Amino acid sequence: MEEKLITFDTAKLAKEKGFNEPCKWYMKDGIDLSESNETNDFLFEGYLSAPSQSLLHKWLREKHYLTVRVHRDYDGWAYMIEEFKSGNKMIKGGSAEMPDYEVEFEKGLQEALKLIS
Repeated sequence: MEEKLITFDTAKLAKEKGFNEPCKWYMKDGIDLSESNETNDFLFEGYLSAPSQSLLHKWLREKHYLTVRVHRDYDGWAYMIEEFKSGNKMIKGGSAEMPDYEVEFEKGLQEALKLIS
């Protein structure tokens, strides 16, 4: 089983929100380029760290106390974002009616990143 890398748009948003962890891959313009194990700080202009969905989720959980849950909905998959710093509470939920778990998880990761100020 292979881990799913985040999309280029999610990588841009993650960098804007402070994601700067070493990643196995980096990308430019949405193309997975090479192995690196570098952080965003050490990549050339225009290149972004490309973490797996699970690594970005771990960063959201450990640094910002946000977790994304995906569950089966009537028409596909739905995500929900919970903040657990002051007790578990749902702060955002949504469904894009996606038939694919990973696509809906990515949507939830993007929405969680947007909550970071």
